Amino acid sequence: GSISKDMGGPMVIYVGIGSLIVAVMILQAFTEPLALTVAFSTPQTGIYTMAEAVWAHGILWRLRQTMVLPTVMIGVGLLCRVLYLTVMHKSNGVGLIMVIHRVAVMLVESACLLPMLGLFHEQRPQLPKADGGAPLASQIGSVDEGHENQPSAEWKAKLTDLARRSISVGDLLSFYAQLGSTEIMPRYDPWRSTTNDVVRQAIIPLSHDGQGKGGKAYSTVRSSQALVAPARCMVTHTWSGLFVDLVAAVVADALDLSEYGAVAEGLAGGHCEALRHKLQARGALDDTYWICAFCINQHCSICGSFSPEPQQRTVAHAKWDADRRDTVTGEVFVLCECGEPQVLNDNPDECELNKFDQMMGLLHVEVQGFRHLVVVDRQFRVFSRVWCVAELVEAHFSRIEQRVQLCSCKGLHDDDEDHDLYVRLATLTVANAEASRPEDKDAILARIPCIREFDAQLQAAIFGQHGLLNRR
Repeated sequence: GSISKDMGGPMVIYVGIGSLIVAVMILQAFTEPLALTVAFSTPQTGIYTMAEAVWAHGILWRLRQTMVLPTVMIGVGLLCRVLYLTVMHKSNGVGLIMVIHRVAVMLVESACLLPMLGLFHEQRPQLPKADGGAPLASQIGSVDEGHENQPSAEWKAKLTDLARRSISVGDLLSFYAQLGSTEIMPRYDPWRSTTNDVVRQAIIPLSHDGQGKGGKAYSTVRSSQALVAPARCMVTHTWSGLFVDLVAAVVADALDLSEYGAVAEGLAGGHCEALRHKLQARGALDDTYWICAFCINQHCSICGSFSPEPQQRTVAHAKWDADRRDTVTGEVFVLCECGEPQVLNDNPDECELNKFDQMMGLLHVEVQGFRHLVVVDRQFRVFSRVWCVAELVEAHFSRIEQRVQLCSCKGLHDDDEDHDLYVRLATLTVANAEASRPEDKDAILARIPCIREFDAQLQAAIFGQHGLLNRR
């Protein structure tokens, strides 16, 4: 009788039990996120990812406690009051118990609220420290490395020549509009043809000077005798991605869009002129980009041959065979007969395939507002290519403005239930990165003094506080 009269009888019991049920539900809700952070708190995921996981685990654990503790105190306090009345059969002292309970709950709630409001905000993990205590700089060797003293005059001249090449968005659209015609790559399929297909069957044929007369970079052929504006943005992409996605990402970047999926649909649907009008209205039609497929002279590197054939009946051989065939027809590419002498790693000063990171640094110094665009293909393979990884880390630690273009941000949301993408990216290591030419990978790995520390920087460049995917 006294329970009903003084405190609402069974209602107090319901509220108390309900509070404990809510506490159990909170504990259950945090179980999976905490388990994920534990799974990533291992050295196998890399230094930075492990530090991020440990940091996230601590944040989630404290957040869970701040939500559970007040709820449990409310439930336990109410049930204790009911138990006191039931056992003692009197209401004397209940008022004091109620006051103590309410004060205790208020104090606990206040203490738990402070961390939730960010009063005790913890900094995200920082990169490992070098021996001197300063953050590690980019682990890729400088341009001076690989030379006994300073870079030769030939190296500097080739570096400067590369940095002067570019292609405008308007020219890129004009090139794309020709694909699929009877003269240029008639079998082009926007949803199947890769950048590798287009380089072999369109860029190379359009940039040679005739049989036995050599060839030039497409950007050099396309440009007139007038002075060409230097690139204001360097593009990192993978040749295994769809070519329509590469063009769409550049157009989307020039239009300041966050995703390139809709632009790719427009290009595939033949709406190049509509996109050109949008670019012109924005004043972005003449924006210049440095894209290796167009700005490297393919005739002195790949046009007349394929990479060395790996051992047959291996995964490497299957990939090699696929790379020398058109994705649509399955036919082996016809090799170019321009006769341009090939210049590869055995002639490092004149080679155009070993200077991407240094050229990025040069453009950063010489071009005001220079930035770096990472085109993420639909399979996220760009993060597994050795040169792409090198460029990404170089830009990140050179404080070059970086932007990322994805087909869609789906899969990167915090509440996405499929964690496969995060697992793939979190376990990346440059040691497993791929390269079309094994000598490229060997040269880059030789310039990295510590793979483990470089991987930590790679993770920071992708997931860190100022990383690429942290901005989505």
